[in-house]
Amino acid sequence: MTRIKKCISIVLLCLLLVLTTSFVLCNGFTFAKAQTSEEDSSIITIENYDGQAMPYGAFTSLTIKIEGKDGAISTTTKNSFTLFPATVSVLLELYSSDTYQESFTNMELVNSAYIADLNIGKSITVKSPTNGVQKYWKGRMYYKIDSKPWQEKVTKTLLYNADGVIVK
Repeated sequence: MTRIKKCISIVLLCLLLVLTTSFVLCNGFTFAKAQTSEEDSSIITIENYDGQAMPYGAFTSLTIKIEGKDGAISTTTKNSFTLFPATVSVLLELYSSDTYQESFTNMELVNSAYIADLNIGKSITVKSPTNGVQKYWKGRMYYKIDSKPWQEKVTKTLLYNADGVIVK
């Protein structure tokens, strides 16, 4: 009789675990975290689940960074990780200005690129020469994950000299 009670207890425990997991996934949740590292790159992590059928990515980690070298400035977005299949559309833009601007809307768009689906481990980069002029630069990532609304993340506005070296 004790053996039957143990088996029933184990089956009920497993059933409870499956039901709890299903409840959490079906009720949907959304979290967003963003942080900027000292290396002037930003990491944005989106966790989303709609409660819909599973073609949606449950977790996507996108990074954006801006850097300069050899007389050029570039900004790069990378899909570092995606849990479950997701369509990650990205519009990447590079802006410059002769004077410091907090917002990219007050800067000149110098280059852009679009990718309809940025797969895991892949990146997209836009680049522009400094043309021998010291300027302020900013990168902008405008992205959409599955059927979620478009979102954006921008880098800090940074000053680069004519050679593409950051000025501190």
